[in-house]
Order: sequence, then structure tokens, then C-alpha cells
Amino acid sequence: MRILMVTDSFYPDGAGGKHTYVYYVARELVRQGHRVCVLTLRLDAAHPPRETIEGIEVVRYTAPSQGRFLFIVRPIREFIAVWRAAGRLLRAGHFDIINAHTVLPALPVLMRTRKKQPGVFTFHASMYQEVVVQSRRKTYAGIFNNLLFRMVRRVEAATLRLADFYVVLSAFNEQQLRELYGIAGSRVARIAGGVDIERFCPADRHALRTSMRLPADKTILLTVRRLVARMGLENLIDAMQNLTVREPHLLLLIIGDGFLRNVLEEKIKRAGLQEQVRLLGRVGDERLARYYQSADIFVLPTEALEGFGLVTLEALACGVPVLGTPVGGTVEILSGLDKDFLFAGADAPAMAEGIRRFLRRRTEWESWRSRSRSYAVAHYSYAAISRELSAYFSKVSGGAAPAA
Repeated sequence: MRILMVTDSFYPDGAGGKHTYVYYVARELVRQGHRVCVLTLRLDAAHPPRETIEGIEVVRYTAPSQGRFLFIVRPIREFIAVWRAAGRLLRAGHFDIINAHTVLPALPVLMRTRKKQPGVFTFHASMYQEVVVQSRRKTYAGIFNNLLFRMVRRVEAATLRLADFYVVLSAFNEQQLRELYGIAGSRVARIAGGVDIERFCPADRHALRTSMRLPADKTILLTVRRLVARMGLENLIDAMQNLTVREPHLLLLIIGDGFLRNVLEEKIKRAGLQEQVRLLGRVGDERLARYYQSADIFVLPTEALEGFGLVTLEALACGVPVLGTPVGGTVEILSGLDKDFLFAGADAPAMAEGIRRFLRRRTEWESWRSRSRSYAVAHYSYAAISRELSAYFSKVSGGAAPAA
């Protein structure tokens, strides 16, 4: 098949679970013999408008990132840019499947291809719900916030209605799609996210800590999150303040960046946790895997809207047990492994108690490491996930209605 994938950024140009997912799925589909083109936003002027990455044809469009009334100007400019880019691609050749991952660039593409090629929208999360949650801590459009929210919801609804079929990564995503937009039934397929089990794999923790200048005598907790609202990082810092009173050997590493960085830095300072909590910012891909491999425990502290959690799979594939809040797709992933890995709640006391309980069971850690790796390999390899997607794309492009 010839497949056009549409997203607002593409790994390694952009960071984040969705962008990583698109890259790995596209790479695996190419390995299976499909021809894949990715239409994506040009995030950096240094990136060429067109190039081939591991057999994936990458076509980049441009859109403004600064200026007054950006929340109005950017969608209009982006719509025009994508409309033109999609037109050129469609005139150059036929696609069997349009697979969209992001609302804004998907809208003009699905409008162009409506009733010509099957459109499959992979629903990672609701853009509308995301901006509403983030607006509690971030200013988007000032006095125009309510206008922005209405606009985002209408655009999201219109885009989703243009798709013919839908892929969700978790039961939580499926519930969002049904409750927000009334989309359910045989047109929705649940196909989990995946992990690169070759890049994310166990390694010698002690040797890595020496080479990375991490303390050998500490129990290292790791989390990888955007530093934004809903990620639960402030609760996790509060939990660390509670824990380190009796567990001074703990060290929490936080990888990621975002608009709450200054807030978190100040919170760590006020709590006197500068020696127990480190904000590492963004790290390169190779170092990211090494941080996973050097950790004792991975913590996913999400407060809301955890659609799936690809970082959870990356940690498990490295043989690192994951403790997570019972939010969204995390429940689905960790329940299949061990329900003891789920915190009782998403607040700081629940996280502190869950981590404390895990620390008391050190004799079981080696077994849990082995089970974590085996679970990720057995259920979430990108090779297997992409074969499932390929079969689904083949089915819908042939005109057959897929099973629920």
C-alpha cells in the first residue's frame, strides 16, 4: 500500500509520544514493504522541505510560530500551507490510505481526499480537552480563551467527522472519542501503542551510573514528562518531600521541559530538595535510553488525560518497574502486568505510600525487572503493532467494514 501519514511534527524533529509513535510505525510499515509518506510541520529552518528518513518520504510544510493573535493566524496559515502541500502530493500519485494523527493538518487533507481514499484518524488524545486543562496554568488567548476553546472543539469535531475509520491506543481514548463526539462501533479499532525493544533494553545499571556520574548508593526514581499541567509533577515533588524524611537515599530525576519549569524549580528549592530532585531538561535519544537503564523505578505521576503513555513502555522494555497513577491508559498497561504497580490515587500521599510499599519489597525487584521486560516484548513491540495496523489498513482500503 501507499500510505500518507499526517502529523504536526515528526520524530526526530519533535519530541513527544505521538511524534515518536508516528516515526516508529512509519518505519515498520516501510520494512513490511509499504510506501510511506509523512506530511508534517517544518519545525526548524535547517530541516529540508523534503527528505527521506529510513525509507520514509518526509514532506514538511511551514506555519508561523510567533506573532499577535497567533491562535487565530496560525490555524488559517497552516490550513492553507497543508492544503497546497497535500494537493501537490495527491497530484503526484495515488494513496491507498490517509492516516491522520493531528487535527489541524488533518482537516485540509481529509477535506481534499473525502470519498476518494479511506481516511483513518489515529486518536491519541483530545486537543480540546488538552487546551482546557493546560489553560488552568497557562495563558493561551487571554480574554479570548472561551472563543479559543469553542473554536478548537468545533475544528476537532469537524476533522473527526471527515474520517472514515478510527484507531485508538487505549480504552480511555475510545471512551473520549465516544463521549466527546459520539464516535463508536465498528469504525473504531483499538490497537495499542508500541516500543522499540531494540533501543530500549536492559543494561548494566552499575556501569552506566559510573559512566554517567550518577550516585551508586542512591535508589534512583525516574520520570520523563513534559513540564506542563496535568502531568502531576508537583504532586510527585510533594511525595518526595514526604518520602525523604525516612528515605534519604532516594534521588528523583525528571527529564523533560515545558512552561512549568520555573515553578517546579522554585518548589524544589522551597522544599529543600535540591539534593534529592534534579530537573535534567530535554536529553538526547541515546542518553534517554541510558537514563531508563540506570534507574531503579520509573514513576508516572499523571493527574489527567493519560491517553496511553509510551514512556511507560520504554521503561518496562528497559527492565524498569513502573509505578503509575490510576489515570487513563496507564491502568490498562499496568493492570496487565501487576495491579500492585498502580498507586491508589493521583495525589501526593498515594504516590508516597505506593513508592514506600515498593521500597519495602526489594527482594522482589530482580523478578519484577525481568517480568517488566518480558511483558513489553510480548505485548508492545512496534513490529507486532505495525503488522496489526497494516492488516487494518488493508482491510479498510479494500472496502470491508472492520470488526468492532
